[in-house]
Amino acid sequence: MIIKNLKMENFKSHSSNNIDFPAGISIIMGENGAGKTSILEAVSFALFKDYSPRSLQKLVKCGEEKMKVVLEFIANSNTYRVTRKRNNKLSRAFLELKDGAGYHQILAGDKSVTLEIEKLLEMDSKLFLNAVYVKQGEIADLIDKTPGEKKKFMGKLLGIESLEAAWKNMGPLISHYREKKEHLRGVLESKKHWQDELKSKKA
Repeated sequence: MIIKNLKMENFKSHSSNNIDFPAGISIIMGENGAGKTSILEAVSFALFKDYSPRSLQKLVKCGEEKMKVVLEFIANSNTYRVTRKRNNKLSRAFLELKDGAGYHQILAGDKSVTLEIEKLLEMDSKLFLNAVYVKQGEIADLIDKTPGEKKKFMGKLLGIESLEAAWKNMGPLISHYREKKEHLRGVLESKKHWQDELKSKKA
């Protein structure tokens, strides 16, 4: 996925902000409390909306009733635009695909949009938050952790924990097929013996 543009209206501390992300590496700088983390949260919100109803209301700028985030991104050589709105505690979402005539809507509804984006990016919000977007303070905490805690943290960050669990679950299955393999090998050796015996009898 390549992020092209992010628009925020009344999202946390951002009254109105339009950010272009040019090709290459983008660096976001600012004083503490300037809203740097909110930019990353807006990206996560636009893609997956992984927030409870109570947490969603906290994303709306204090004193405002409505909020909107629009994210343009490229996935699988196609350009998409996802829009999520919050107005009087009601949420709406749209996913659009860019073609020669501009953008046209392909999906609507929070759940449908989220599921389609998960398919496009081949990841869900949990994987995105663990492997792509590291929340503020987690990297700093890594320095003070014990070697065992650091290993666990990096496993979570890279999604290794789920792979290790999958490998452990595959153990009995692998053993079962190894036993079948040995059984079939014995059958084949027995077959070869009787084929040789048959040839001998025919001779």
